[in-house]
Amino acid sequence: MPLSLQTKSRNSKIGPRVSCTTRSGGVDMYGTCPSTCPLKPPDKGTHKLDSAYARKLSKAVPKGGLAWAYTHFDWRYWFKDFGFNTEGRTVMNYSASHINKAINAMDKGIPTVFNLPSEGTPSGHVKLGDHYFIWCPAETHEDKNCSNCNPNGRPICAQPDRKVGVLFKNKKWKKNPCYAANGFVVREWKKTMQILSNLTDGTRLLHWIKSLPYGSWVRHHIAGDMGKDY
Repeated sequence: MPLSLQTKSRNSKIGPRVSCTTRSGGVDMYGTCPSTCPLKPPDKGTHKLDSAYARKLSKAVPKGGLAWAYTHFDWRYWFKDFGFNTEGRTVMNYSASHINKAINAMDKGIPTVFNLPSEGTPSGHVKLGDHYFIWCPAETHEDKNCSNCNPNGRPICAQPDRKVGVLFKNKKWKKNPCYAANGFVVREWKKTMQILSNLTDGTRLLHWIKSLPYGSWVRHHIAGDMGKDY
């Protein structure tokens, strides 16, 4: 599957400090996304999680730095098997497709995010079940992004043991409900499909990670996921 590697992000929501990746299928940009994701077209996606890639993704953390990502694959497929959310590894956030799934994941101690409809600029926190969810600071403050969302340092979504979930606004796009299939992100996602390499995604990813400066931060998968499309 094609993988795009950007040492300096041009995404304003992520901020200038954070490097990032984008992953697509070989013949369709949704090819690495789970078939169960409700945001993509119903005939797109894959039933397979790319185990070999997931193992390397969990290790794809710059020396002295940190890395995080989000996935629509159910947490039962990856939480215990690949080393995510342990010391020195990539923090994987479960992006829940339903409130009940978000609550259940939080009950199990899974770092969880959820898209919630909201009119205007949201503020404060929301209680879902027995758990508190806070709004992503970039949703509530124009001057906030992943580089500076937490004044104490580590980005909220890069904290594996956090006790709160994170909310994102469920924006209403005109053509496609998937945020990555709109605007600047979709152009980058489509470009990713054109990348060819004799190396696997996991191998390319780890080589790139080693080239980053000490202490770098990486947001994996601005678009795309951990699936395998063939």
